[in-house]
Amino acid sequence: MTLPQVSERSVRIAVLGFSVIGLIALGVIASLTEIEEVHLWEAEDHVGERVRVKGTLIGSYPSGSDSAWILLREGNSTLEVFIERGDGDIDPGSIVKAEGEVVTMDGYPTLTIQNEERLEIKGNGSLKPYSDSIGPNEVHFLTGLVKNSRYIGWDRQEVIISPILGSNTDPGLVRIDMMRIDLDLRTGDLVNITAYFFDRTNGFSYGNRDVEVLSRAEPRTITLLRLVEEMRDDPSYAPYEPVTLDAYIRYTPLGKSIYIADLVEGGDISIKARLKVPLDGAEKGDLVRLFNCSLSWDVDSMRFELWPEDAQIIETYGTWKLNLERLEYGLTEFEGALVELTGTVSEDDGHHYLVDGESSVQIAHWAGDMNSVETTVIGRVMFNSVTNIMYIETEVDLL
Repeated sequence: MTLPQVSERSVRIAVLGFSVIGLIALGVIASLTEIEEVHLWEAEDHVGERVRVKGTLIGSYPSGSDSAWILLREGNSTLEVFIERGDGDIDPGSIVKAEGEVVTMDGYPTLTIQNEERLEIKGNGSLKPYSDSIGPNEVHFLTGLVKNSRYIGWDRQEVIISPILGSNTDPGLVRIDMMRIDLDLRTGDLVNITAYFFDRTNGFSYGNRDVEVLSRAEPRTITLLRLVEEMRDDPSYAPYEPVTLDAYIRYTPLGKSIYIADLVEGGDISIKARLKVPLDGAEKGDLVRLFNCSLSWDVDSMRFELWPEDAQIIETYGTWKLNLERLEYGLTEFEGALVELTGTVSEDDGHHYLVDGESSVQIAHWAGDMNSVETTVIGRVMFNSVTNIMYIETEVDLL
């Protein structure tokens, strides 16, 4: 049997045809697998997909184990990028293209990339210093004094900076929202901050690398009365440097926040202090020392707050001896405090009351006698949120 002859020309045509078909197939596959470039504000619509994004780098934050975070901004949107292997040490203001998978972290879209090879970086040259004539949406470095500082999250601070421009012009104050910062900036610190400025008075900073503390302010000791006199109800009169002061606890603390006053009885001056940890054993009337307090202006309450580095009880007040009949404002300001009251004990509808003239207060867990003899009761003033009344929590203390 003789096989049919295939000409060389036919073979060449067949090979060329298969090559064309292969190129077309590869083009189709490439078009199907091409990574889409999206805007930062579109990332949340591509969770679980590989995308490419582009934005201005605001800052970076190393997170240990040879990984890092960077923050990109495009228009009014930002997107965090997590680099699994890399230090993220990129100049702020650089234009960065990143390719990776969009995932959800803490409820927000995040781009994750394997390494810095997935980044295309176009440097910004040298950063320009902040001035009173900067344009909107630019990255600059600013040198200035921290006027006020407050935490607005576990890794987030808001600082008010008084810029140092080397000229006679007064640029006013600049507010900078600082994310992923753990430097604990204090009032009076001299700092260099690289930030993305929305305008001349508002900026955003990301990561410790954006912040350089040039010098720390030395704390000074001051009385609460003197501190308030210096402030004069105006943030611009607040002292730059941190202050250490002695004051009296106005209300028995129920958490990490305490109110302090200039007099043991309360007085006319009161200010809130936010402690890092609860002050164990603190009671109303105790004399406390607050160390290295930074001042913060709370725009919601329009009041100053103190943020001390530490607190210590200097002198305990003990039990408050009160005359129930002469309590002008009732027991509200003594909630949680240990008090001593005198009067006669009576019973009404299964409840026990201490009575003094026209005034009375309910007593919990009373097991003593009820008679016309004057009785001294020691206990804590408590509040019943269901009945909306104050009462004395005690097991019976007869003196």
